[in-house]
Amino acid sequence: MNAYRRGLILGFAIPFFGPVLLGIWAWCIGAIYFSNLPGQSLRTVAAWGFALALPVALLVLRNRLRTLIWFAVAFIAILVWWSTIQPSHDRDWHTEVAILPYAEIHNDVVTVHNVRDFDYRTEDDFTVRYYDRSYRLSDLETVDLVMSYWDNQISIAHVLFSFGFRDGSFLVVSVETRLEKGEPQDGLRGMFKQYELIYVLADERDIVRLRTSFRKEDVFVYPTRTSPEHARALFIEIIKKVNEIHKTPQFYNTLEENCALSLIAHLQAVTGKRNRDIRQLLVGFGDKLAYDRGWLDTQKSFAATKAMHYVNQYLSKNPDPATYSKQIRSYRP
Repeated sequence: MNAYRRGLILGFAIPFFGPVLLGIWAWCIGAIYFSNLPGQSLRTVAAWGFALALPVALLVLRNRLRTLIWFAVAFIAILVWWSTIQPSHDRDWHTEVAILPYAEIHNDVVTVHNVRDFDYRTEDDFTVRYYDRSYRLSDLETVDLVMSYWDNQISIAHVLFSFGFRDGSFLVVSVETRLEKGEPQDGLRGMFKQYELIYVLADERDIVRLRTSFRKEDVFVYPTRTSPEHARALFIEIIKKVNEIHKTPQFYNTLEENCALSLIAHLQAVTGKRNRDIRQLLVGFGDKLAYDRGWLDTQKSFAATKAMHYVNQYLSKNPDPATYSKQIRSYRP
């Protein structure tokens, strides 16, 4: 191919594929930096080396088409290497996520093992406690949407589902990063196979009270308009995922398998509705999205609805764990 044709191809291709090329280049840098190469120093040097190699080659080497071909080969090699990095259940986990839940389904009865029910004295001082419990699907009546905000954030929140049963008990589902001891939590790291995925099944007096009473987060608990039939289907859908993770480890992903998108995927699987909205990524606006879609009661304005379901305001300074679920719903008829 002569120089004129190469120039013509590159003249059309680079503006068109430039953003794609930039995205691939950035992903490769992250993949190398967060890879399984031994030692942080080696990963840093390798990532910087790759980061500089492409722009320098494009500036210095005259045959840019050949440079791009070699870049494509390098990308494929990194992709193949990346695919060999596998999740594991065998790590030194943080106490809060050390035990995986699982469940057995027998007709109408779902027996959940390892429901988390820690007894907190402070955020970091607690008694580890788990229990097993059998739930009747026919007794499952409601699903509450729980939104927890921290540091005065608006666009960022943690999303949970709380399943309510006829006897007044609640089982909360929280999709989280399964952190190792000493491992930092970071959204960027979560895009590069740094964390395993865990579905925590917990009592409200553990996982919600931790946020309202010890972490001092702003927590909203919205009753949804989910029918009992859809609630039961959603519960089973989530339990199946819990069992999958218990059997085979999976990676958490900030953009795909996070606290909100994972739960939304289960909800969409049950309802058959797969509408996309930017607020699915800006998790803090998830309650407004649920309101706009009619999943929450819309008789009042959204501002009034949000103010009413801010549960911190209904709690005493030291709420009784035994009646915690009743306290955060004391305003409801």
